[in-house]
Order: sequence, then structure tokens, then C-alpha cells
Amino acid sequence: MYDSIVLEPLFSTPLGIYHLSDFENTYIDVDNPEEGKWVKNQKQPNVINHISPNVLLEPGFEDLKRYVDTSVANFIYEVLRFPRTCYPELVCSWVTIGLPGSKTNSHFHNNAMYSGVLYLKSMEGSGKLRFSIPANIPTYCSSTIRPVPVDFNLFNGTEWEMQPVTGDVVVFPSHLMHSVDENTTGENRAALAFNYIVKGQISDNTTSALTL
Repeated sequence: MYDSIVLEPLFSTPLGIYHLSDFENTYIDVDNPEEGKWVKNQKQPNVINHISPNVLLEPGFEDLKRYVDTSVANFIYEVLRFPRTCYPELVCSWVTIGLPGSKTNSHFHNNAMYSGVLYLKSMEGSGKLRFSIPANIPTYCSSTIRPVPVDFNLFNGTEWEMQPVTGDVVVFPSHLMHSVDENTTGENRAALAFNYIVKGQISDNTTSALTL
């Protein structure tokens, strides 16, 4: 019937997944958090947060920052093809430890352009990272009449999940909704989250020139 069919996932949301197979967490003792350096997260049950609001700038975390910086730079330069006249700048970074039974509700990050997570300890069952779009704004049809697909793919999906492993760095636009499933392993999991903005010469076009 057709000579050919071409389908294109137009205007997709980019997600970068970077992995170091030889990554070893020597930065945070996930199983025995040091007393005095952690506080209970008031919004997420069974989650504790490191007291530093920008842990990647703390002494001893230089290697982690280089790993994250390199991942974010690859994302904006090689994937998004931003000009070298602008550059990513770290806004904040924090470490969370998810105790057994912990989970994170769907949310996005304000006051940032690109966000991400470096997994210090994560394995099967410790909670999948789940991305989604608002339920009332599907991308494949109107929100007035919405047939339910018999199966989901890149063209009709509203949710996507992955099981992170230790050493993964995931980078994505800060407005992208994301959540973490329940940790069912009986062990602690740990992640270092971060936010970046882009600064420098954003554009030199006459009608849209901007330097931050």
C-alpha cells in the first residue's frame, strides 16, 4: 500500500544519560551517614538531606564536579548544539539518601535551566526514575478528545522510566516533571542532584541580543 513510511518524534524533550562503569563512591558513606551532616527531609518521608546547599563546591568533591560539569557541557554543546560563547554554570547541588521505603513525588526544578542527578548508590529495586508530562497536556492529540493507546511508544507516551545504576549521570531540562519510585531493596540509596543555568553571550542577533 505504501512505498515508504517515515515517522519523526518531532519536538522531543532531550534526556542525556552518561555512565562511568568504573565509578566508585568514595565521597559519601551512604550506609552510615555521618552524624551532624544530615537533616530529615520534611517533605519526603524516609529521606535525609546533606546539610550543604552546594555539595559539589565542598572540599573533596572536585572529581565529582568535573564529572557532572563534563556531562552537562556535553549535553548543551553536543546534544543541544549551543554556541561556545555561552557556558553552563552550577547553581546548586545537594545529596539525598533514600532510606528503605522512601520515594519522591513528581516535581520539577525552579530557577534553573538544566537539572540532573548523579547516582552514588542505586540498583535494581531502589526506585526507578520516572519522567512525565502533565496528564491534561498530551503531545499526540488534543486534550478534549483523548483515545487511550493500546500500547505506548515515543509518539504517544506521557511517561518514561529508567532504572539508574551507580555511576549514572542523568541530565534534562529543569521543567521536565520527574519522580522516584519506592525503594524496596531494604538498603539505602543515594543521589547527588544539581541545577545549572547558562551564562555568557546567549545571542548576538540584533533583535534578541542577550549576555548574562
